[in-house]
Amino acid sequence: MSRLTGYTLGDAVRQAEKDGFEIEKITVTAPPKMQSQEYDDTFRVLRVTVSENKLSILVCKPL
Repeated sequence: MSRLTGYTLGDAVRQAEKDGFEIEKITVTAPPKMQSQEYDDTFRVLRVTVSENKLSILVCKPL
């Protein structure tokens, strides 16, 4: 599922569900002074990890 890297979160989730994957976890990465676990569909996918049929997605806020 590395092909989802660079997608917006909204597009990545739609594509993953279309391909039959379940989203297990979404994690946000940010600079230390900007720590927040809130995200929306405009965040960008940095990494996708697959475990069985479940995806863990690492995202960051776009500039």
